[in-house]
Amino acid sequence: MTEEVMDLVLKYQSGIGAWMDVLDHASNYRRQVTRRAASSALLMYSICALSAKQMSLVGEHSVWEPVAGRFYGQSLRLLIHDLNQLDARYDEVFVATILLCSYELLADPGPDYRKHLEGVSSLLRSHCLSSITTDLDKASFWIYARHDVAMALINYCPTLVATGEWPLAMSGPNCEEDVAGNKVLWLLAKVIELRFAPPGSITQDDYQQSLRDIGTEMDKWWDDLPSTSRGLSSGEVSEDGLSHLWFCVQSAG
Repeated sequence: MTEEVMDLVLKYQSGIGAWMDVLDHASNYRRQVTRRAASSALLMYSICALSAKQMSLVGEHSVWEPVAGRFYGQSLRLLIHDLNQLDARYDEVFVATILLCSYELLADPGPDYRKHLEGVSSLLRSHCLSSITTDLDKASFWIYARHDVAMALINYCPTLVATGEWPLAMSGPNCEEDVAGNKVLWLLAKVIELRFAPPGSITQDDYQQSLRDIGTEMDKWWDDLPSTSRGLSSGEVSEDGLSHLWFCVQSAG
């Protein structure tokens, strides 16, 4: 490992890696992914590309942008190579694609970004959706889901992966904040799916019933939240009736 690579991995763990893990209390993308990267050039270069891209936005752009582009190119070549191998480790390919999609989101969410998201959705359907069982696979899916929901909102269309194909987002009175966050993401995707359904694909009666079902699910989600997930008011109330809220756990905010 070169000093440059080590520096970028450390920046990833203390920087954008925290965003990747915001709805994962197990911190799989800062722990499991970096462990895997020790023996995977694809993951290592993908981490370095994303870390350098973040630094180009918060640090000296002229210094970090060439570094980001170099590692992005290297990781993309390795990803294309692995996708053409019959014995490819699809869990690592999945993670690398998520990292590169996050890179493209920071760079410019244009055609390449959408193309990679479509690639992830195809990968999920062909290899992963039916076998998402490990903590890392679940973490990867829910990061993908955040991208998918954002892209759907930008383009006024349903998510690439229909909500009926999503892994179950468990929730209940004793659920952790990260699980509650993933459940509300699923509910948002359900709303998007209903709002942007193709014309004529659903009757008015079914539409109204689906709205009621989602409303019931949302009420249950809210009622099941522990009090610490609702935030504690801090400071004076503004003229608009708003106040600062402090959350015990980051993912609750």
